[in-house]
Amino acid sequence: DTNAILSQVRHYLNTYEPDMVIAMMGINDDANPYPRRGEYLFEIKKFIRGLRTYKLAKLLSLRMREPSVLKDLYFKQGWYYLEIERYDEAEEMFNKARELAPSDAMAYIGLGCFYDKQGMHSPAEEMFKKAEVLASDNAQIYLELGAAYYDKPLVAEEMLKKAMKLNPKNYQPYCDLAQLYQNSRRLEEAEELFKQAIKVAPDKMETYLQLGWFYYEHGRFLEAEDMFTRAIEKD
Repeated sequence: DTNAILSQVRHYLNTYEPDMVIAMMGINDDANPYPRRGEYLFEIKKFIRGLRTYKLAKLLSLRMREPSVLKDLYFKQGWYYLEIERYDEAEEMFNKARELAPSDAMAYIGLGCFYDKQGMHSPAEEMFKKAEVLASDNAQIYLELGAAYYDKPLVAEEMLKKAMKLNPKNYQPYCDLAQLYQNSRRLEEAEELFKQAIKVAPDKMETYLQLGWFYYEHGRFLEAEDMFTRAIEKD
């Protein structure tokens, strides 16, 4: 009967790959087909599909419980709450990320930005310093710290230069430092850094756009047009 067939299929699935089971289902067929065989096959195939979906769902569920995955989810959710100014929930998410990975600097950066956004500069500074200690040789952490310290240009400059030194092939710290210099009216240095960003990443549309906007804001319209045209070509 159907229950016996399904029991046999369940045994096969525990022993073989599901695709192999489907192939095996016709191996021992007689020359004379069984009555209602099509119905049995339909039920078996439904059972296999359902079982495979269940196994996939169970695998995803287990994966979602892994500390590294949960930590990333908490961190992303923390940034989302911070952006929409749901501060209590943002703090909770960053703290949960920190509890799961106390040596991960990104959670401390998140908490630092959380405090800084509310004008709590002393605890913000403490969090950023902890992140810097944990950063070690991680260029991305220094890049994030450069953004976090943006209202402290000298510290931000130091962080971005460390990011550039650790990963000279990443164009982002060149652009960020160029923006910092532009805001400080260090225009020649800013222009040179925008150009370096293009050399580092000649295929990135963003590098041409940023230099284009720099030229445009300073009335150098022909050069801006050239950069915008080159940016379009890279799109």
